[in-house]
Amino acid sequence: MSDLRPFSALAEPELERRVARDLELLRCAVAAELGSDCSALLLGGGYGRGEGGGERDATGAWQPLNDYDLVALVQGVPRFRLAALRRRLDALARDWERELAIEVELSPLRSEELPHLPFTMMWCEMLAEPRLLHGRKEALARARPLPPAQLPAIEGLRYLANRAALLLWARLEPLPPTRVWKFVGKAWLACGAATLIARHRFAVGYTARQSLLDGLDASDLPPVPTLVARHRRALEERLRPTPPPADLESEVDCAIDAVLGCWRWAETLRLEWAAPSWETYAGRPGLFREANYRRPELVLRHLRWLGRRGLSPWAATGEHPRARLLRALPAALAREVSPAAERLVGGPASRLAERCLELWRQVQA
Repeated sequence: MSDLRPFSALAEPELERRVARDLELLRCAVAAELGSDCSALLLGGGYGRGEGGGERDATGAWQPLNDYDLVALVQGVPRFRLAALRRRLDALARDWERELAIEVELSPLRSEELPHLPFTMMWCEMLAEPRLLHGRKEALARARPLPPAQLPAIEGLRYLANRAALLLWARLEPLPPTRVWKFVGKAWLACGAATLIARHRFAVGYTARQSLLDGLDASDLPPVPTLVARHRRALEERLRPTPPPADLESEVDCAIDAVLGCWRWAETLRLEWAAPSWETYAGRPGLFREANYRRPELVLRHLRWLGRRGLSPWAATGEHPRARLLRALPAALAREVSPAAERLVGGPASRLAERCLELWRQVQA
């Protein structure tokens, strides 16, 4: 690999060598699988940005902490072959997960889609300073511009929703304390990112975001008094984890309050409307409205996701199916009674949180 940027901010040579070795193995595996169809292999995530973490194992050896997020840019692959290619790459990733003992994500991207990429946080971060394990930057020349400061407000909400689901998971099911503590840190990092997105100040990389948060006036921050300090602590934990605290349940509750506070604040800015309750929010028309011409396609998506229940309430079919989760998650996390949220996720009040978690898992699958 010709890119000499570090993979981690820890400046640990042993960790750098381990990550470089793993990625070279993955590069060779992808090359063998795709051959000349692959014009570039991109590394995303923490290691792609040079801020991945690490920890020593029981023998004292450095081990990587973060996933390996890879995107294979393919050319000459027709759209109808993409699903089969995705399955091949997913199987390859699962094989290497077992070999490397770390999560591997490997996705294909047709080069023809570069000018039409969705303006999401993932693509914004991956293409800001692309890290190539194979190919040349010229292969990405057709990619549409995705300026970080112009990231759509909805991206901050989606980020918060993902972390809200993790906290809901920690509340509903017995999980290892180390995993729950990691979820708490992820939630605080998402709160920081969502704040900057709402203020049109988003930047690529946790360290850059910390600097921007440090520079914001209190009036520009959500009503979460410890946000900036907790974002800094979560960043440190991400690089070099510490054992979970004794009051872990209290930490989860604190993170939940922060996510809900940031959610309400960011949505008030986006909508120019303050929801008096999460029940009102769940039932408010037009929160995530799509163009009318997309209604038939959206109806089919709801049916595929929820079966017959996907047609109820009918108003929900005017939005993407994921909007059901965006509307219902805050009520579930706040433990607020919400008939509107219950109708959206197709479950009784006693199972609102469980249904939200089930649907979130379907989205992640």
